[in-house]
Order: sequence, then C-alpha cells, then structure tokens
Amino acid sequence: MLSVASSRSLLNDVQRGTLDLAVCVEPPEPIAGVDTTSLLSEPMIVYGPPDSTIGTPRSWGPWVLFPSDSHTRRLVVERLRALGAPVMIAAESHQPDVLREMVLLGLGWTVLPRSQGESERGDMAVGDEILERKLVLARRSGVVTDPAVDELAHRLRQRPTTNGGRNGSS
Repeated sequence: MLSVASSRSLLNDVQRGTLDLAVCVEPPEPIAGVDTTSLLSEPMIVYGPPDSTIGTPRSWGPWVLFPSDSHTRRLVVERLRALGAPVMIAAESHQPDVLREMVLLGLGWTVLPRSQGESERGDMAVGDEILERKLVLARRSGVVTDPAVDELAHRLRQRPTTNGGRNGSS
C-alpha cells in the first residue's frame, strides 16, 4: 500500500507497524522503535507573491505554510524567527501546490523546496535559501522484513543526494 500523508502520520504508522517503510522529513527527535537513514537534503526557498520585492526578512509575510504539526513548518518557523521575520500565519495546507497557488493569488508568502516552488504556470518572487530540510527513510527497528520492502529501500537509498523531483512530505 502507498500512503501520502504528513511526516508525523507516516512515522506514527511505521512505529505502529501499519507501514513497513516511509520517506518523510527527518523528525525533530529520534522516535522509539523507528530507525531512520538520510536520503537527501532539500534547499528551502522563500517565495513571495508575484511582483513583490524580496527585501529584508522583517518585510516578509504574512505566511501560508504547512500545518502547525508538520516537521517542515517547525523548521521554517524557527528559521524565520532567527532571521527576524515576523511570523503571522494567514493560511495553511499540507499540499505544496495549494501553498504555491495561495502565494500566486497574493494571500501570503511561503517557504518551499525549489522543486515545489518553481512552475511553468506563474512566477512567484524568489528569495534566498533559508534552510535545508532532510528527507529520511524510516523503518521499524528489529523486525523481520519483506524482501520487496528491502529492495525498495535499497533503491531509494541509491537515489542522488540532490533533489531532482517533487515530493509531498511536510
């Protein structure tokens, strides 16, 4: 079964044994019974509404971000605060494409991986990379594994360490 959900949900399912394997954003702290292996790092870029000027962090916002329980949101908010950007949340969504559309409509600013921020349909104002998020492969610790799952994990680990495609982890 393939499941697309927030990193927190995927990790909970791995921990419970509902899922054998997950690709997700690295959790802020280790999770008991779950082993993680680094897969890749993604640069996270500030994006503003079309025709906006990317000035100092104090001029950025309001924000349209992933939901408050997402690992990516935690990373973004911590970094924005460290940069001195005001963090007023105007809207949230688990879907990067929805966040992108809200920015294109002028509802706020966002922070996304470059692969999810760039599109042939409409141009957002592109700012600087403010952080990198790490994607990991998560599996339950100490369980008998399925050969097909082992092969998938092996193939995922063989992927390049730069982000060449889209993903939906939050």
